[in-house]
Amino acid sequence: MRFPARAGLIATAPRPAERYDDAVLLLARCKRATLDPQHRISRMEIQRHDLQGVRETRHFMRDNLRTWGRDAMMDDLELMASEVVTNALIHADSDVELRLRDYPDHIRLEVRDSGVSPPVPSSLSATEEENAQAEHGRGLIIVDSLATAWGSSPSGRGKTVWLELLTRDGPSDPG
Repeated sequence: MRFPARAGLIATAPRPAERYDDAVLLLARCKRATLDPQHRISRMEIQRHDLQGVRETRHFMRDNLRTWGRDAMMDDLELMASEVVTNALIHADSDVELRLRDYPDHIRLEVRDSGVSPPVPSSLSATEEENAQAEHGRGLIIVDSLATAWGSSPSGRGKTVWLELLTRDGPSDPG
Protein backbone atom coordinates (compact mmCIF):
# COMPACT_ATOMS: atom_id res chain seq x y z
CA MET A 1 0.00 0.00 0.00
CA ARG A 2 1.31 3.44 -0.87
CA PHE A 3 0.83 6.60 1.14
CA PRO A 4 0.19 9.29 -1.50
CA ALA A 5 -0.91 11.79 1.13
CA ARG A 6 2.52 11.82 2.80
CA ALA A 7 3.83 14.64 0.54
CA GLY A 8 0.72 16.66 1.32
CA LEU A 9 1.16 16.15 5.06
CA ILE A 10 4.77 17.26 4.97
CA ALA A 11 3.92 20.27 2.78
CA THR A 12 1.34 21.49 5.31
CA ALA A 13 3.76 21.36 8.26
CA PRO A 14 4.83 24.83 9.47
CA ARG A 15 8.23 26.08 8.38
CA PRO A 16 11.05 25.73 10.94
CA ALA A 17 10.92 29.43 11.87
CA GLU A 18 7.18 29.12 12.65
CA ARG A 19 7.49 25.94 14.77
CA TYR A 20 8.17 25.92 18.47
CA ASP A 21 9.18 22.26 18.52
CA ASP A 22 10.29 19.48 16.20
CA ALA A 23 7.77 17.80 13.94
CA VAL A 24 7.74 14.07 13.26
CA LEU A 25 5.78 12.08 10.75
CA LEU A 26 5.40 8.40 11.55
CA LEU A 27 4.22 6.03 8.88
CA ALA A 28 3.38 2.44 9.65
CA ARG A 29 2.42 -0.41 7.42
CA CYS A 30 0.28 -3.12 8.95
CA LYS A 31 0.04 -6.45 7.27
CA ARG A 32 -2.99 -8.60 7.86
CA ALA A 33 -2.18 -11.17 10.49
CA THR A 34 -2.47 -14.73 9.35
CA LEU A 35 -3.18 -17.36 11.93
CA ASP A 36 -1.42 -20.66 11.53
CA PRO A 37 -4.10 -23.38 11.38
CA GLN A 38 -2.18 -25.17 14.13
CA HIS A 39 -2.29 -22.06 16.37
CA ARG A 40 -5.33 -22.27 18.60
CA ILE A 41 -6.52 -19.81 21.25
CA SER A 42 -8.96 -20.23 24.10
CA ARG A 43 -10.02 -17.61 26.63
CA MET A 44 -11.87 -17.36 29.94
CA GLU A 45 -12.61 -14.69 32.54
CA ILE A 46 -12.88 -14.90 36.31
CA GLN A 47 -14.64 -12.28 38.41
CA ARG A 48 -12.60 -10.66 41.15
CA HIS A 49 -12.45 -12.49 44.47
CA ASP A 50 -14.04 -15.62 42.93
CA LEU A 51 -11.70 -18.27 44.31
CA GLN A 52 -13.89 -20.91 42.63
CA GLY A 53 -12.31 -19.49 39.50
CA VAL A 54 -9.15 -21.43 40.34
CA ARG A 55 -11.11 -24.69 40.09
CA GLU A 56 -12.70 -23.47 36.85
CA THR A 57 -9.20 -22.64 35.57
CA ARG A 58 -8.10 -26.23 36.13
CA HIS A 59 -11.14 -27.49 34.19
CA PHE A 60 -10.48 -24.93 31.43
CA MET A 61 -6.86 -26.07 31.15
CA ARG A 62 -7.75 -29.80 31.14
CA ASP A 63 -10.54 -29.41 28.59
CA ASN A 64 -8.47 -27.37 26.15
CA LEU A 65 -5.27 -29.39 26.47
CA ARG A 66 -7.20 -32.64 26.01
CA THR A 67 -9.01 -31.22 22.95
CA TRP A 68 -5.72 -30.03 21.47
CA GLY A 69 -4.00 -33.38 22.07
CA ARG A 70 -1.60 -31.93 24.67
CA ASP A 71 -2.33 -34.44 27.45
CA ALA A 72 1.37 -34.90 28.29
CA MET A 73 1.57 -31.23 29.36
CA MET A 74 -1.64 -31.20 31.38
CA ASP A 75 -0.32 -31.71 34.93
CA ASP A 76 2.42 -29.08 34.72
CA LEU A 77 0.26 -26.47 32.99
CA GLU A 78 -2.68 -27.04 35.30
CA LEU A 79 -0.46 -26.56 38.37
CA MET A 80 1.21 -23.42 36.98
CA ALA A 81 -2.15 -21.94 35.91
CA SER A 82 -3.55 -22.54 39.41
CA GLU A 83 -0.62 -20.72 41.00
CA VAL A 84 -0.69 -17.70 38.68
CA VAL A 85 -4.49 -17.32 38.78
CA THR A 86 -4.55 -17.62 42.58
CA ASN A 87 -1.93 -14.85 42.81
CA ALA A 88 -3.95 -12.64 40.47
CA LEU A 89 -7.20 -13.15 42.38
CA ILE A 90 -5.65 -12.56 45.79
CA HIS A 91 -3.24 -9.70 45.06
CA ALA A 92 -4.70 -7.74 42.13
CA ASP A 93 -8.22 -7.12 43.47
CA SER A 94 -9.61 -7.28 39.93
CA ASP A 95 -11.20 -9.50 37.34
CA VAL A 96 -8.75 -11.94 35.76
CA GLU A 97 -8.54 -12.87 32.11
CA LEU A 98 -6.82 -16.05 30.87
CA ARG A 99 -5.66 -16.77 27.36
CA LEU A 100 -4.30 -20.17 26.45
CA ARG A 101 -2.47 -20.33 23.13
CA ASP A 102 -1.40 -23.50 21.36
CA TYR A 103 1.51 -23.26 18.93
CA PRO A 104 3.16 -26.15 17.10
CA ASP A 105 6.18 -26.13 19.44
CA HIS A 106 4.84 -24.67 22.72
CA ILE A 107 1.85 -23.67 24.82
CA ARG A 108 1.56 -20.12 26.18
CA LEU A 109 -0.67 -19.08 29.07
CA GLU A 110 -1.36 -15.40 29.71
CA VAL A 111 -3.07 -14.19 32.89
CA ARG A 112 -4.07 -10.52 32.88
CA ASP A 113 -5.23 -8.50 35.88
CA SER A 114 -5.31 -4.85 36.96
CA GLY A 115 -2.44 -5.13 39.43
CA VAL A 116 0.65 -3.14 38.59
CA SER A 117 3.19 -4.89 40.82
CA PRO A 118 5.15 -7.59 39.03
CA PRO A 119 5.13 -11.05 40.58
CA VAL A 120 8.26 -11.85 42.59
CA PRO A 121 9.16 -15.38 43.67
CA SER A 122 10.27 -15.76 47.27
CA SER A 123 12.24 -18.73 48.47
CA LEU A 124 11.98 -20.77 51.62
CA SER A 125 14.02 -19.54 54.54
CA ALA A 126 15.83 -21.30 57.35
CA THR A 127 13.65 -19.84 60.10
CA GLU A 128 9.89 -20.11 60.58
CA GLU A 129 9.58 -16.38 61.28
CA GLU A 130 11.18 -15.49 57.95
CA ASN A 131 9.05 -18.13 56.20
CA ALA A 132 5.86 -16.57 57.57
CA GLN A 133 6.91 -13.16 56.25
CA ALA A 134 7.88 -14.59 52.85
CA GLU A 135 4.69 -16.62 52.38
CA HIS A 136 3.63 -14.82 49.21
CA GLY A 137 5.40 -15.67 45.99
CA ARG A 138 6.25 -19.30 46.74
CA GLY A 139 3.95 -20.55 43.99
CA LEU A 140 6.12 -18.68 41.53
CA ILE A 141 9.01 -20.96 42.48
CA ILE A 142 6.90 -23.79 41.04
CA VAL A 143 6.24 -21.77 37.89
CA ASP A 144 9.93 -20.90 37.59
CA SER A 145 10.98 -24.54 37.88
CA LEU A 146 8.36 -25.97 35.47
CA ALA A 147 8.00 -23.31 32.76
CA THR A 148 10.35 -23.11 29.81
CA ALA A 149 10.04 -19.32 30.15
CA TRP A 150 7.84 -16.94 32.13
CA GLY A 151 7.60 -13.26 32.91
CA SER A 152 5.39 -10.25 33.41
CA SER A 153 4.70 -7.25 31.23
CA PRO A 154 2.61 -4.10 31.62
CA SER A 155 -0.78 -4.47 29.97
CA GLY A 156 -2.96 -1.38 29.68
CA ARG A 157 -4.20 -0.71 33.20
CA GLY A 158 -2.45 -3.68 34.77
CA LYS A 159 -0.11 -6.49 33.91
CA THR A 160 0.01 -9.81 32.12
CA VAL A 161 1.86 -12.71 33.67
CA TRP A 162 2.77 -15.18 30.95
CA LEU A 163 4.38 -18.56 30.89
CA GLU A 164 5.41 -20.94 28.16
CA LEU A 165 6.08 -24.64 28.07
CA LEU A 166 7.72 -26.40 25.14
CA THR A 167 5.73 -29.30 23.81
CA ARG A 168 6.80 -32.79 24.73
CA ASP A 169 4.59 -34.35 22.14
CA GLY A 170 3.60 -32.93 18.81
CA PRO A 171 0.11 -31.59 18.26
CA SER A 172 -2.41 -34.17 17.27
CA ASP A 173 -5.73 -33.87 15.56
CA PRO A 174 -8.40 -34.78 18.12
CA GLY A 175 -11.08 -35.33 15.54
